[in-house]
Amino acid sequence: LSLSQIPALTAAVLYSTVNVITPALAALAGANAQEREVSARTWAGCALGLIASCWALVPDVGLLPQSLPASVGGGEGTMLAASFCYAASKVRLSSHLRHHPPDDIAVGRLVGQAGCAAAFLGLVDKTQAVHELLPEQAGGLAEPADAVLAELVTWANGFTPQQLGLLLASSLLSGAGATWFQSNGQRKASAPKAQLWFAMTPVFGAVWAYLILGEALTYHECTGAALVVGAIVLSIPPPRDRSQAAAAAAAADAEAEPAGGAPLERL
Repeated sequence: LSLSQIPALTAAVLYSTVNVITPALAALAGANAQEREVSARTWAGCALGLIASCWALVPDVGLLPQSLPASVGGGEGTMLAASFCYAASKVRLSSHLRHHPPDDIAVGRLVGQAGCAAAFLGLVDKTQAVHELLPEQAGGLAEPADAVLAELVTWANGFTPQQLGLLLASSLLSGAGATWFQSNGQRKASAPKAQLWFAMTPVFGAVWAYLILGEALTYHECTGAALVVGAIVLSIPPPRDRSQAAAAAAAADAEAEPAGGAPLERL
């Protein structure tokens, strides 16, 4: 929705605000004191990650962008809302992973996303299938289900092998694969620290473009990648602090489990 109203570069820069929205939400709405504690190193790393993400997205037409948005309209607001929602889901995921297996959460998220996608497809009704199936009293055409199904098959056959391959890759890599890796990886990292690794998204996007599309890596992408790596290194606490954090996490997990060892259900 936002990309239909504003340039892709503007949308990407606005979306990179998730780097600072995530630690802010964690500090305000974390489920316990440990989740609400965001260290100065993590704050600094997230801020640097925001700068690095924006820097990596700048075209190599000059050292800095030639112009900035003069105002914030509906497209910009929609992209900021998307950034806020994604940050909120990342913060809540850290809380739920303390009480539920990561594989169960990954499957639940994928089923929920599939249901929302199916419902949205029905509302948009690009294939007119819903309109054709509805009875005439509801404003539909009351066509037989087998005839509508045959039309859907014909519509699906219109996709080229390349389009089907892209859809399959998107479903498996950025869909199921990314969800599974995030659920299992974030089980051992707080939401703000996990976001620092997500700041590598523009860098990986540039690498995929180089490998698949043959696009050259730009100066801003290379230096932005170095800045993101620096942000991750900056957020890593000294060994002594890591030991204390591990002890605190173990204590929090122990409090979350009853005597029998099964996780407490969250209200």
